[in-house]
Amino acid sequence: MEQYYLPNPDQNLSEEEVRAIVSSMLTTSSSVLRLKNGQVVGVDDLFATNAQTFGGNGSDGDLTIQSGTTTLDINSANIFIKNYKSIRITETGKLAFSNPNSNGTTVILKSYGDVILDSSTANLIDCSALGSSGGTGGSGASHDNGNNGTDSDSILDSTLHGGTGGTKGTNGGGDGAGGATGAVFSPVTLYSKSENDVLYHRMLLVIPGSGGGGGGSGGQAGGTTRGTGGNGGKGGGALIIECRGKFTFTGSMTAAGANGSAGTAGSGFSGHGGGGGGGSGGMILVMYNQLEVDSGTYTVSGGTGGALGGTATDRDGGGGGGGSLLSTQGTAGTSGGAGGNGAAGVAVRMKNAIWQ
Repeated sequence: MEQYYLPNPDQNLSEEEVRAIVSSMLTTSSSVLRLKNGQVVGVDDLFATNAQTFGGNGSDGDLTIQSGTTTLDINSANIFIKNYKSIRITETGKLAFSNPNSNGTTVILKSYGDVILDSSTANLIDCSALGSSGGTGGSGASHDNGNNGTDSDSILDSTLHGGTGGTKGTNGGGDGAGGATGAVFSPVTLYSKSENDVLYHRMLLVIPGSGGGGGGSGGQAGGTTRGTGGNGGKGGGALIIECRGKFTFTGSMTAAGANGSAGTAGSGFSGHGGGGGGGSGGMILVMYNQLEVDSGTYTVSGGTGGALGGTATDRDGGGGGGGSLLSTQGTAGTSGGAGGNGAAGVAVRMKNAIWQ
């Protein structure tokens, strides 16, 4: 049986180019390759390499969406990984996701071949509101404070990064206090042992957005129904795209935080519910071996705080809390008024200079 050696991996050939070379070398009676390290593999296993390698192993086949929306079920996973041979979202196609984890989900799309994203549909990859859950608003019937938003804690520290809930209005119609914005992540020093200008350690931190706090309920002063606080918005998800081949992007994608909902109005002289805080924007990281076009739009904005349930001239309830993210804080909820806005997230695009 003849033996063949694959091209040098440093050539950065696409999967299609490698397959063409392999096909030209093999006949129908020969289906075995010998790698340069002496390992013998079957042709069908050629691209079924370690799933942790850059661009994955292609085990999920080709992702091709030309029209309509394809929705992938995350099934509450914190980390959701797909290993594609290639990714093509073109014409009017769109990729969306459902059922994220309550503490936020990081979506990782690996492509062993090329990635072409030029659909004319807005947000052809939609990871908005896949981050941490927002806090629920205070109940008017129970006269509650709003709940804090959640976040992907224990990644760097144990501090609450979601917005805090607004406090309830006082009986008699006094304003509740606006919720505070969540804390930014603690500064982290990454130590890299360097010898002869060789870098031994490198870290890329990608985290979903935090949720906004819930608005507090309204106070009561002779009326029959207190206003209920609005719910905080969910944070934006985290999206990582690994492209081992050529990357083309001319459309738009999003990992934005969701808006907080408005509070409800109280009846009579009862106070109104405060608005929920907006969720913070998530993160997008795109890495590629070869760049063709990168003129698309990346959206990682924070959500807007919800409005007070009634007018400010009436009795006011509690304000909602704002979300936060990595380096900047959202805005705090106003006393007896609207929820705070969520902080913006981060989008990074870079040539792969780390993994093979």
